[in-house]
Amino acid sequence: MRIEIRLMVVAAAVLAALSFGGVMAQAPNMPTPAKSLGSLVIGSGIDAASASFVAAVRKGFFKQNGIDAELKVFASGQEALDAVLTGQADSASNGQYNVPLVAAKGGNIKIISEFARSKLQFGAVARADIYKPQDLIGKKVATQFGTTPEYYVRLYLQKYGLDLKQINLVNVQFAQMVPAIARGDIDAFFAFDPHLTRAVAAAPGVHILHRSGDDDVMTLRVYAGVSQKVYSNKNLAVAYIKSLTEAGAWVNAHQDEAAQLISTEFKLPIDDAKKYVRYFDYAVTLDNAARDELAKVSAYLVQQKIVPSAPDLSKFVTSEFIQAAYPGKF
Repeated sequence: MRIEIRLMVVAAAVLAALSFGGVMAQAPNMPTPAKSLGSLVIGSGIDAASASFVAAVRKGFFKQNGIDAELKVFASGQEALDAVLTGQADSASNGQYNVPLVAAKGGNIKIISEFARSKLQFGAVARADIYKPQDLIGKKVATQFGTTPEYYVRLYLQKYGLDLKQINLVNVQFAQMVPAIARGDIDAFFAFDPHLTRAVAAAPGVHILHRSGDDDVMTLRVYAGVSQKVYSNKNLAVAYIKSLTEAGAWVNAHQDEAAQLISTEFKLPIDDAKKYVRYFDYAVTLDNAARDELAKVSAYLVQQKIVPSAPDLSKFVTSEFIQAAYPGKF
């Protein structure tokens, strides 16, 4: 009996030594945990433009780079931007129109990268009797003011030789647009998916009038805007850029899995989510085209007398962090 006990003890000791040795042998190949840089609240809209944000949080890219990130979902990028401006979030994804507009009014936010682009995400839906741009004359058309879809409306009307005064443009929150067109309160609206798809399903005769890439009216460019907490801390901002870049590469390479993430997060039908993710390229950049688009919007705001003077691009756009994250690339 004593011999058996001794043999069991020896065997246990040998197994423990082997296990410890195995762990020690594997240790040099294990990733070193990143030093904690702090926590961030990542503000996301409910559309596929924010797929990189969702992936960066849910797949651990922020965590791998030392950021404890909380995902906070808002009704749109505009609401996420408001949250950054009021200290409720540290980051938001927005189209090209939103941040220049708030920067012109003194909003404290900086763009540190562009991280998605699409020609299909934005569009207009209309009731059955509206099939061409000219059919919008005299009709009640909705969008949410102060957002990139409003900018799209203006570019769309210019493209087709229509004056803003020829339509009855009304301000409706994105979340209320589908019920409004289903009730007949409005004749058309300019927004983004999933609202476009939902409107077509909600009422007989409602159809897609245009998508922004159908005739090159506008390419949606999605920018990462961050709070002072991020842009005043270089290490944190660089880690943010790296996390978003890694997440974007992952989404581009794993579209179906990314679709499942946003389907769960935003309560989207999985088939729709798969379609929306494929609208986008999620590569991170801050190239000349990305900067030129922001300069174009800033000039447009003054031209249309929406703001008295253009915001200083150098004060709300910085390539410092993307260059530090990826030297020589940008």
